[in-house]
Amino acid sequence: MSKAVHQLESATNAYLERFFDAAIRVRFLLEDSDKLGVEISNDGHSCPFRNLSGGERTMLKLAFSLSLMKAVQDRSGVSFDMIMLDEPFSGLSDPLKVKAFALLQHLETEYNTVLVIDHSSDLKAQFNRVFLTNKLSGHSEICEQL
Repeated sequence: MSKAVHQLESATNAYLERFFDAAIRVRFLLEDSDKLGVEISNDGHSCPFRNLSGGERTMLKLAFSLSLMKAVQDRSGVSFDMIMLDEPFSGLSDPLKVKAFALLQHLETEYNTVLVIDHSSDLKAQFNRVFLTNKLSGHSEICEQL
């Protein structure tokens, strides 16, 4: 179990560093067989989650989620062809969203399809294929491709 926790920690920190140039780092502590402690540092100083900005929280949650998903896939031997992300960069500034686009390009090397829902026009300009949707009678419908 400690090996898996260490791999999850390493992968999360690697995402934060590689795709966000973030000064945020995590350390996971296996406290019991069913309890995982988390220490967060920001610029080398201890930092509770509640003290992170909205963008920093977004980066940390996304990095952890992707690391966890990859660990589960590797452990179970199951692989997915598609990943869907709903506003994965919510809370990030538009310039940081564009910079973080490299993460989506990286995910394209692991998945046949990467579907991203986002409302940022700066981020939208980075994609080769963009679809517009309209909300009709309580559900969304793809209406055209740009």
